[in-house]
Amino acid sequence: MNILVIDTSLSMLGVAIISNDEILKEKIVKSDRKHSEYVMEEIKNILEEVNIKVKDLDKIIVTIGPGSYTGTRVGVTIAKTLAYLLDIPLVGISSLQAYSLAIEKEGYIIPIIDARGNTFYAGVYDKNYKPVIPDNHYTKEELLDMIKKIKGEITFIGDGLNIIGDSLNGEKFLNIEIVPGKLGLFAKDFPETNAHALKPNYLKLTDAEKKFNKGGKDA
Repeated sequence: MNILVIDTSLSMLGVAIISNDEILKEKIVKSDRKHSEYVMEEIKNILEEVNIKVKDLDKIIVTIGPGSYTGTRVGVTIAKTLAYLLDIPLVGISSLQAYSLAIEKEGYIIPIIDARGNTFYAGVYDKNYKPVIPDNHYTKEELLDMIKKIKGEITFIGDGLNIIGDSLNGEKFLNIEIVPGKLGLFAKDFPETNAHALKPNYLKLTDAEKKFNKGGKDA
C-alpha cells in the first residue's frame, strides 16, 4: 500500500511516502508558510524520487489543524482533491497529535501553538501519543489552569513557548517540526474517511467569520 502524507498546518511543509510499513522518503521544507506555492511541486518531486505514480497511491494522510488557517486549508484541500480524483480513502489527524510525535518522552507531551491574540492551541498526549485532554483553544489563563491540573512529568513543545514558556515548569522544545514519515506510520491504520466528509479543525473562527457573525447579530 502506497500512502502519501501531507502536513501544511504549521510553519514548515512536510510530505512523505509510506509503502508497506516503510518510510520510502520524507521531506521537511522551509516555505515561510507559503505552502500553497510549494506543496504540489514537493508532492510531484517526492513521488518521482521513489518512482511511484500518482495513480498508484492507495491512501492519503493529512493534518487537519489546529494551526495556520491558510496552511491547514491548503493541505486539506489538496488531500481531498487528490482523494476524490483517485477514489481513495483519507485519514485526517490532529496537527497537535502529529506534532507530539516529534519527540519521545516519558510522562505527558503538551504541544502549544501560538493562536494569536495571546491565545493558544494546545492538547495533552501521553507517552504513546494518545490524547489525554482533547485539543482546544485557550487563553493564557485557561491554559495555565489546565496545565496545573496535570500530575506527572510534562514536556512542552511548540512556538507558543515563545510567549508562555517562562510560566511553565518542565522540559521545553521550541524549534522542532512535525515529522511526516513517523506521522504516516503512526496514522496509517486510523479510521478512514472520504473527500466529502473530511473537514479542517480550526478550533476558532477566522476574523472574517467573526465579522460575519457579528454583522448577522446586529442586523
